[in-house]
Amino acid sequence: MNDRIVISDGRSSVTLNPPEADPDGHGFDMKVDLVGGPFTGSILATTYLSLQAWDRFRSDLRRLHKSLKGEVSTDTWFSNFSLVLKGDGRGHVRVTAHAQDEWADASTLSFSFTIDQTHLLPIMVILDRWA
Repeated sequence: MNDRIVISDGRSSVTLNPPEADPDGHGFDMKVDLVGGPFTGSILATTYLSLQAWDRFRSDLRRLHKSLKGEVSTDTWFSNFSLVLKGDGRGHVRVTAHAQDEWADASTLSFSFTIDQTHLLPIMVILDRWA
């Protein structure tokens, strides 16, 4: 079973590998693989939030899938990574990813691409397994 979330338009992609809870129960780490056109990178996104944070993300994603408008974000979760999905109300979803070196914010990779709402359901299925 592949529990990775891959969001892609065929040229650019964000791959969220399954989160791993910290042994002390205070947060989780998640490897994120990024492809923004010709640029690639990987980052270990870390947060002090619990894995239940994905429940809210999944709920927001369901609303976006149903209404086709709104925003789903991990914006404040991680100090070194953010992911935003924003619906335009017509079935297009803008995906924006931003990764940066946690210790030297001069090293960054930021990009956006567009998918359609049919990509959202497979993401929700995997999030159900993560919860």
